[in-house]
Amino acid sequence: MSEKKIKWGFIGCGEVTKHKSGPAFQKVESSEVIAVMSRDGAKAKAYAQERGIPKWYNDAQELIDDEDVNAIYIATPPSSHATYAIMAMKAGKPVYIEKPMAVTYEECCRINRISNETGVPCFVAYYRRYLPYFLKVKELVENGTIGNIINIQIRFAQPPRDLDYNKENLPWRVQPDIAGGGYFYDLAPHQIDLLQDMFGCILEANGYKVTHDSDHPQGEVAVINTCGFIGDAKEESINMILEFCQAKEEGRLKKLYVMGCLSERYLKDLQMEIPQVDKFYGKFNWNELLADLGKAYHSEFAIERHLTTPKHYAYLKISEGCDRKCSYCAIPIITGRHISRPMEEIIDEVKLLVSEGVKEFQIIAQELTYYGVDLYKSQKLPELIERIANVPGVEWIRLHYAYPAHFPEELFRVMREHDNVCKYMDIALQHISDNMLNKMRRHVSKAETYELIEKFRREVPGIHLRTTLMVGHPGETEEDFEELKEFVKKVRFDRMGAFAYSEEEGTFAAKEYEDSISHEVKQQRLDELMALQQEIAGELSQTKIGKEFKVIIDRKEGDYYIGRTQFDSPEVDPEVLIKADDEYLKIGEFYKVKITAADDFDLYASIL
Repeated sequence: MSEKKIKWGFIGCGEVTKHKSGPAFQKVESSEVIAVMSRDGAKAKAYAQERGIPKWYNDAQELIDDEDVNAIYIATPPSSHATYAIMAMKAGKPVYIEKPMAVTYEECCRINRISNETGVPCFVAYYRRYLPYFLKVKELVENGTIGNIINIQIRFAQPPRDLDYNKENLPWRVQPDIAGGGYFYDLAPHQIDLLQDMFGCILEANGYKVTHDSDHPQGEVAVINTCGFIGDAKEESINMILEFCQAKEEGRLKKLYVMGCLSERYLKDLQMEIPQVDKFYGKFNWNELLADLGKAYHSEFAIERHLTTPKHYAYLKISEGCDRKCSYCAIPIITGRHISRPMEEIIDEVKLLVSEGVKEFQIIAQELTYYGVDLYKSQKLPELIERIANVPGVEWIRLHYAYPAHFPEELFRVMREHDNVCKYMDIALQHISDNMLNKMRRHVSKAETYELIEKFRREVPGIHLRTTLMVGHPGETEEDFEELKEFVKKVRFDRMGAFAYSEEEGTFAAKEYEDSISHEVKQQRLDELMALQQEIAGELSQTKIGKEFKVIIDRKEGDYYIGRTQFDSPEVDPEVLIKADDEYLKIGEFYKVKITAADDFDLYASIL
């Protein structure tokens, strides 16, 4: 066997110092440690200089990517263990974790799977018997052997003293108990995708097989994730619940659970009206649902995801809730006040997703532009987006659900200077008439709206704007609606959606206004507005013929590969169709194309 000297990289050097009495720590201190990392850069520097360690970092990925480091020693707070271990294994570097009772059973299952996929070992030390595992990872590095088994103690269990590390001789190896098929159905838009991603990951770690297919239900347990924002979504959610109730009555389903916004808002009513459901939960009651399934929720999975999207893109929620009090909106009632996620947590999630193959991020929130005000006392969206843009492997960043009042204009610079920040902004404007903006309590005027659009197009040349408009809000006159149509004609939005006002219980509009505009008038206005936008969209699509674009391929459908440009968000925006018999393309890869034809909403292209 060839000899190779072990060169450790410490992640969490501040925490490591707490374990100086541990035998493994004493052993690693006598090995060659060439790099240390702490998010507190000053702490990393001081620790390194005290011990003559040549390198220090405040970013884990940079330490892992250091070519001189060939093994990673992790002693961070528990919530980061699995994240850093997986990042290291995917970089081909064995991992040793020393922290009593820090890594949960579920994390062990997750680490085990990644270790088997990559063929790189990770050793997790529980309780007191650290030294054997430290010595084993040291041996594997020194002799150049890479195994594909993790040596993990489950809870307080101790492996045999004469342990053979060959994988065929590890009967105590982590294996999740399979507790029957578990299925997860969602009825909500993008805002809920990442919730089911994370919850799916937790269910899988607890031994459930998770699938997302409401058209072909299978298995014994179903969890329906609902939306309660507007009338159509509520109706769809109720219909889906009733369908699954019928499946349960017919014996095709043993357990039925419902969670999400609808049950958060109408819990008592639903319990009374649909008793066939075993239990209803609020939007965030994962731990309660898991407990009822006989499992446990662990906060360590805060950034773990079971992607329901194609593996090359993901939705990334940066905050929850909303402090705005728009007259028609029930979101603050359902989700509560705006709560920003810590920036470091978001960056860690981005890095983890990139390590799993994600290239494109849809940044979402109920109110994107308010990000950071609660945590950092100022708007931090520009800083956050710039930091995400600087993460290696992030190809595209797309921003959704901005608010026009008090828009953080520093974001213009970030969009100009970073090619991977898509020249795209989804900003819900709702209306243009000052009369309606006041009634809607939007805190922005017609003049300010036009000025903001002008700034977008001046400061970020080529930007594509997506907006959402509302018709039929109480008090909307024919003059208001004509003003809205003129607005659409003048601005010529690249992407636009619209919906008719639906009265929501508990909102300002429901309490203070009479919903006096008939359904027929609302629908007529909606149809008229969308027909106008369809004409504009067709004209804008025609201007792209002959131009070249970078596209990402989402799927193959019939005779075509389906892709998108940076100006197109998944599922809601135009797509680029490329004849499949002309080329062989890889899903999730980028290609340069030339637009050859266009219709009202989609483009046709050939590969360059």
